[in-house]
Amino acid sequence: MSENKKKLRKRHFDRITLDSLALSRIDLWIKQVESAKAGVVISRKDLINWLIENMAERLSSVQEKSLSEQFYSELRYIQFAAREIKAASLRGERLTLKDIEQRGVQIKKPFYKEKKASKADSRANTKFDPLTDEDKSQSKV
Repeated sequence: MSENKKKLRKRHFDRITLDSLALSRIDLWIKQVESAKAGVVISRKDLINWLIENMAERLSSVQEKSLSEQFYSELRYIQFAAREIKAASLRGERLTLKDIEQRGVQIKKPFYKEKKASKADSRANTKFDPLTDEDKSQSKV
């Protein structure tokens, strides 16, 4: 029985938080559907899933534009641009804000830094030179 509890605890559920207007609208829709026909019981989760599953797979251009306007942040754009300019500089390229604006949005794969080699790994890869290493050890003393 304890194994079953452990398995249940490991499950991860994606959760979202809705504001009060959205919750009241969802509850209104649930009451509307449940009052239309006896025996119908719908949970908030079921209604939200049904709504999403019955939407088009892609947003319309009007929806996309509306969302872009509502959630645009100049600060986030500037932070994005700064990261792009820094990355270009590290590659030896010159990039300006005008260049970023002209090229538009490009979706990139997430960047993951490579794991640094531990000191033990770096020591294992170095060879001991008795002449130079011995001299170094004596100069440190």
